[in-house]
Parts: sequence; structure tokens; C-alpha cells
Amino acid sequence: MKFMMTTVGLVDEDTLDSLHRRFHAMDTEGNGQITTNDIVELARRKKAEEDALQGEAVPGADDLDLRKEMKKQSSGRFM
Repeated sequence: MKFMMTTVGLVDEDTLDSLHRRFHAMDTEGNGQITTNDIVELARRKKAEEDALQGEAVPGADDLDLRKEMKKQSSGRFM
């Protein structure tokens, strides 16, 4: 598919490579899908990073409320 899209000129190879890298960075479970669990994990990592930059203690595994909210907003898959 990559070959076809670049050959026809629909997209350049750098753009596809960038999208590929971003997808794999978001697929924290490594299962080839971006799920609610992936989004929750990314949000947890971002919060931990922000807290670390502010010098605050990073909370443990207090993801329950975030998981509940994500389940309300999605069917479980983002793609």
C-alpha cells in the first residue's frame, strides 16, 4: 500500500513514515491497534511527565477515573 500511495503521488514517503512512527508510539500495548488502554496509558505518562517537571510527586496507579471516562466516550478503539 505504501508503494502504491507514493508511486501515484498521493503522499510522500516522509509523511507515511512519520504517521507510522506516531501510530507505534501511541500503540503502547504493541497489538497493532490504538485502544482505550493505550490512550489511558499515554495520558498517565503525560501527567507523570508534567508532574515531574513541576517537581510534584507522581501518583501511583490512580487511573480508574480516567479509564471510566474514556469508556464513556468510546467504544474501546481509536483508529
